[in-house]
Amino acid sequence: MNMGYVHSVSCCRDAHMHIKKEHLTQKRQFEEIYSRGGAWVNRLLVMRASPNDMLYNRYGFSVSKRIGSAVIRNHVRRLIRENIRQVKIRSGWDIVFIARNPVAKSNYNTIKIAIIDLLQRANLLVEE
Repeated sequence: MNMGYVHSVSCCRDAHMHIKKEHLTQKRQFEEIYSRGGAWVNRLLVMRASPNDMLYNRYGFSVSKRIGSAVIRNHVRRLIRENIRQVKIRSGWDIVFIARNPVAKSNYNTIKIAIIDLLQRANLLVEE
């Protein structure tokens, strides 16, 4: 039963919204980034990045079972995804975020600081 809610789909997408083609999902995509990309590490995350010769970025997330239950892993993945959606990142990169154990006990702002730190060190953050 429709309660008056309208679900609309726009033909244009927000610059920060991620679409399906921007997701790295296949093992070979991850392996390629690991082999030819750079790595930056802090206490919460590891970031691997490699240029992709495209006009957009593609993102992958690796959250090991050592981090916690599926609920915790999915929560961590959502926090990382939302944080990268909120920052401006240079175009044309494949970026994989790998969660480290302390991230399971971290909050939104702590993860945001960790992501910004990694992006700045990799020179991928667009300064406004």
